[in-house]
Amino acid sequence: MMYADPARAASLGLPPFVRAASSAALVSDALVVVQDDVHALARVDLRTALAEPVPLPLAGSLARSREDKADLEACALLPDGRLLVLGSGARPERRVALAVSMEGAAEVLHAGPLFDAIDRALEPLSCATNVEGVSVLGDAVFFLQRAPGRGDAPCVVLRGDTREVLGALSTTGAAPSLHARVVDLGALDGTRVTWTDGVALYGVGLVFTATAEDTSDPVLDGVVKGSFLGLVDRAGRVSLARLRDVDGAPLTAKVEGLALAGARAWLVVDPDDEARASDLLDVPFGVLQPAP
Repeated sequence: MMYADPARAASLGLPPFVRAASSAALVSDALVVVQDDVHALARVDLRTALAEPVPLPLAGSLARSREDKADLEACALLPDGRLLVLGSGARPERRVALAVSMEGAAEVLHAGPLFDAIDRALEPLSCATNVEGVSVLGDAVFFLQRAPGRGDAPCVVLRGDTREVLGALSTTGAAPSLHARVVDLGALDGTRVTWTDGVALYGVGLVFTATAEDTSDPVLDGVVKGSFLGLVDRAGRVSLARLRDVDGAPLTAKVEGLALAGARAWLVVDPDDEARASDLLDVPFGVLQPAP
């Protein structure tokens, strides 16, 4: 994904391309892409895959290093039409939440109570907070906690009440109650499959992207053995479809973001290299059937 106006991107201190894509959402007729080490969204025209930057009101430069980034990893549409954008919460500087309108107005939210609640919900499971996905569906909000590909910490879905979560993000809200559920996504060649993004659908369940990334550290990158599109249905059953390229070879790119539009899934790739553009994948999508 390239910026339509590279000169404007350069004036903002950005490269000519979208990098480190980590989450995505369809807003009107555009795909909005979150970048984990860039404090700007990218609004992508799906007809051309050309983007325009949407700067976020976070301190410092827009393009960041691994050490000082907000690690923006998750996004979801809110009931008022704005986009909720979350950091991973893995470090103090990554406990960030914003609400962004596509007209450009962005509000930094009061993220502390929400991440405190996530920490408490994960503590009995011995998980270090690492939020990779969020989805709002009616009166429920789902947070996807990603585990590393090696180790004992599980993948977890946290569910909270929408009003409580939005209240926690206000300046006066109390921490919401969150309910944790462990989900086992299996393994590939000895490396656990762990999710990277997800969208909850009425009557279907949770559709998600996942990778088998060979690392024992939730913060550090590793070799990606494969990426998947999956479903946790309403009964809690998991099904996975391994992603393949146009020649049928297994895809080893790290798919990090997901947006659904009818029979299509738009996926975004994080190359884990700040000198490379993130790819946009268009995948035919049908509801996955759980294994018997």
